[in-house]
Amino acid sequence: SINNSYPSFLPSLSVGLLKDINHNPSRSRSREETRQFSSDWFFQVALGVNSLNYKGVGTFEDRMRLLTPAIEFGIGKSMSKTWSCRFSASGLYSKSEDDVFSYYNLHEDIILDVMGWLLNREGRTMFDFKPYVGASLVARLDDQSHFLFGGDFGAMLVYRYDPKYEIFLEARYVLTPPRFAHVTEKQNTFSVGMAT
Repeated sequence: SINNSYPSFLPSLSVGLLKDINHNPSRSRSREETRQFSSDWFFQVALGVNSLNYKGVGTFEDRMRLLTPAIEFGIGKSMSKTWSCRFSASGLYSKSEDDVFSYYNLHEDIILDVMGWLLNREGRTMFDFKPYVGASLVARLDDQSHFLFGGDFGAMLVYRYDPKYEIFLEARYVLTPPRFAHVTEKQNTFSVGMAT
């Protein structure tokens, strides 16, 4: 149908904690280096909120009423000082109009370490900015036909208080077909999405 032919957005915002699984700070590295497969893995966990956005939600108060909790787990690997990748599972539940539903979002992201790219030096800075893009799969648990492929993009503001640990604030938006919303008003391209 026509409602299945347009993409839309599912944004998200979360705060989390990262712990390096196998950190090796004493090894000399160059920006282009490909590291061993067993090195530089990390694990992430994050808690936050999400808000389903769709055509017909206008005021700030309307959007605040749609806020629901979100949780995320991820595992990834630092490929170099500049690039890393991760696989994450996030979700919990959300609201659209008077409908409350459970959902999940699986996504694979390619992450740019901006400070590693700009400074090109050994070691890690205390603060960092990490934008990313990725492929995403989103599903509503109340309707298995809404098993949707899409894309996501976002960014993390990072505070690294220890060589092995990071605290980050992350904002994400997921591109997905508008039928994910289950709302009465017809949706247009990019009119539906979850902000986390």
